Amino acid sequence: MLNKIKYHTRNLIIAILSIPSTVIAIIRFKVSFRKHKNDSDTSIGLLVDELNSGGLENIVMGLYKGYRSNSINSYILITNNKISNYIDELEDDPRQFQILYSNKARLLNYCRINKIYTIHYHFSTFAMRLVHSLGIKTIYTVHNTYVWFTPKMWRNLKRNLKKCDHIVAVSDFAKEFFEKKTNFNNIITINNGVDIAQLKKNLNNNKNEQTKALYNIKPDTKVIAMVSSFSEQKYHLSLIGAMETAFKKNLCDHEKTMIIMCGPIIDKIIFKKVRQAIKKSPYSKNFIVEKPINPPEIGAFLQNVPDIVVLPSLYEGGVPPLLIIEALICNKPVIMTDLNISDSPFAKYIQVVPQACNDLSTLDVKGIRKIVYSKKSSNCNALAVTISKVINDSKKYAPNLPSNILSDLDVHTMTKKYLSLIR
Repeated sequence: MLNKIKYHTRNLIIAILSIPSTVIAIIRFKVSFRKHKNDSDTSIGLLVDELNSGGLENIVMGLYKGYRSNSINSYILITNNKISNYIDELEDDPRQFQILYSNKARLLNYCRINKIYTIHYHFSTFAMRLVHSLGIKTIYTVHNTYVWFTPKMWRNLKRNLKKCDHIVAVSDFAKEFFEKKTNFNNIITINNGVDIAQLKKNLNNNKNEQTKALYNIKPDTKVIAMVSSFSEQKYHLSLIGAMETAFKKNLCDHEKTMIIMCGPIIDKIIFKKVRQAIKKSPYSKNFIVEKPINPPEIGAFLQNVPDIVVLPSLYEGGVPPLLIIEALICNKPVIMTDLNISDSPFAKYIQVVPQACNDLSTLDVKGIRKIVYSKKSSNCNALAVTISKVINDSKKYAPNLPSNILSDLDVHTMTKKYLSLIR
């Protein structure tokens, strides 16, 4: 109790001390905004809470580069200092990146100096109502379903987004879920995109860096890959349960099949449960848990190591997620839970299985964990059957995407759609 009092007292003191500097920053911004708001060289700020490894961060970096390739100055604004290695991708100019330390004056001063009159929010809503009140255009991208939100968190989010200029969801699945939770009816969908040219360039440059031999897998062994962060939403345990079912029922040959799981550890509890489940499995030797693939080598990994790619997610924001898009581009058969994929343009290129929960909106954190902490998912048998069907004849299920679908999956298409909102 004493620690809580100290924590809130400290935050209150910091907030009070920052009031004068915020007021001064507001006045200075207003003066500058009136003078320069119609200038042709105004800028866009991409605001995030952190720039760690993940799909959201990849989209932010893709948009940062995409805006700049369209001759629009863009800057990364981050509320804390978790930046991973993304700082290396900025165009050799550290001034294009600003750590705000949750300081509103710092945000406004940076916007004034760089003429940032549009802020594109990604999950974070830091100072959004203040920013909007000063005339800065605001765009908010819904990157996930936020199934872990409490009623209070939903109320706060709705209040912050009430006057937002544009709300964008990264998939129809995320849009429908968000509309159901907020009763907003002004949300549009802009699907995530991958830098296809860069993916292919990296594939050529690193084609010999990733092989089955690197993971001590024989060339004739069939490989199932799950490349994703170890987190609740990805539901790794369902894949373990499904493969145990497939092997027990002789749906596929366990002596010639390996499952490789690799990705950053977002949730240590999930990672521990995955390791424990594999250790206790009668087929423990069929599973490999690896560190994350170096991003430039993702294409080479997808091209050379797996025969199929599986993502049994309980929920997702972007549907299909970036890794699945990359797998499709590399012409790998893909299996995924049906998060409204059946109604999307990608439906016939992805093998879908039923969701592990029919109505995600009914779940709270306890409900989520009850599902993802168990190998016995409701879709276990369907997942086992589908994986076995595809792995036994993987060439038959290669997606062979047509050029128009590839174009829809490109980061440049995504950027143009966002630019149409900004302009």
